[in-house]
Amino acid sequence: MDESQLNIPKKKSVFLMFIISLINGRIYDLFWFIGVSDKLNNLGTQAKLKKTIPVISLLILIAIVLLSVVMVIFSTQLSDGNPVSDLSQIPTPFIVNAAFILILSLIFIILNLFMAFRTRKILNQALINKGEKIKISWFFTLIFSLFYLQYEINRIIDDKEANPRTGPWVCFVLILLLFVGSIIAQILVPSFLGVDTFSSGINDLLG
Repeated sequence: MDESQLNIPKKKSVFLMFIISLINGRIYDLFWFIGVSDKLNNLGTQAKLKKTIPVISLLILIAIVLLSVVMVIFSTQLSDGNPVSDLSQIPTPFIVNAAFILILSLIFIILNLFMAFRTRKILNQALINKGEKIKISWFFTLIFSLFYLQYEINRIIDDKEANPRTGPWVCFVLILLLFVGSIIAQILVPSFLGVDTFSSGINDLLG
């Protein structure tokens, strides 16, 4: 695939994308889908990605943030800051607001999964048009979303799509090791430092 062609997906640094996404709270992810939608639709594939879907996702994210701010403000005024012992004491507007946040969050997740896998479908069809029989991994698409998709776009542009996918596997193993390591640390470190004994001693003094 010639990157110099007009209005097709371009190479980008996946690491830089991740840093930007981390800084702005994943808002960059939606703008990536918005920006790449027209370029994907110019690859001559049957599947298309409509720009309205990431735009709707962005509006939903804004609504979730606004509702969350309202909920935080409202919760500080709930029962004068005292914990609620009975669910019947929770005002109906508070419950409705929380329900809206939950529903919008589920819709947001579904739309993001749809965009990621629709992009995967477009790239797979582009590979077929290129004469390649390999497919974009659904597993890494599910885990890494746009970062893995951009990684594959870079490989297609460089004509390296047939090479082993080392980058995603390295990232997956590192994340798995960090996850397992954090669990082991939570189990071993408190007992090693005597946190349990210390906290029980404090409770005895206060009790």
